[in-house]
Amino acid sequence: REFELIFKEERHELRLLKVREVGKRRRKRRNYSQLNTGYEEPEDVYEAEEEEFMSTWRNESLNEDLWKAEYYQHVYRKAYKDVPEREPLAYRSDRFADVFAEAFRKHLIDQNRPVLTHELADFDNPYMMKRSALERVLQERCVRNQLDERLMPRLLDQQPDLVKLRREARLPPE
Repeated sequence: REFELIFKEERHELRLLKVREVGKRRRKRRNYSQLNTGYEEPEDVYEAEEEEFMSTWRNESLNEDLWKAEYYQHVYRKAYKDVPEREPLAYRSDRFADVFAEAFRKHLIDQNRPVLTHELADFDNPYMMKRSALERVLQERCVRNQLDERLMPRLLDQQPDLVKLRREARLPPE
């Protein structure tokens, strides 16, 4: 008699456990679209074997960008030296001489502004052009870890050549 009671009790608990398990499985939402990844065919990977993609060409083009930025710095300085403003920080007037000098300077600078290979932005300011070229060289050749990457802007801000250019740079239009 005792055995029969224990047997019925265990059997009842087992049935309840199975009913709960089935209910749990039914309540579970399945997202079959995520489970079905579909057919995938492996894509062939081809290595670029042209010499333009080799590291030596990349180094040369980075050096060329830096050279272009320095060239633009000299052109900019020469344009302001050969066609000076009437006075530094002078009141902008609509005198023909002032307007012509500004237009001529702008024309000279625009005609000689280089296009950097590794920079998508077109900088009008020699400070930003040189900073961008130097930053790219440092990023490609000198940065080894996150610490170096974090300290790079501070290093650029301390470069004497960039400090002089930043001092001479025109303010943004804002």
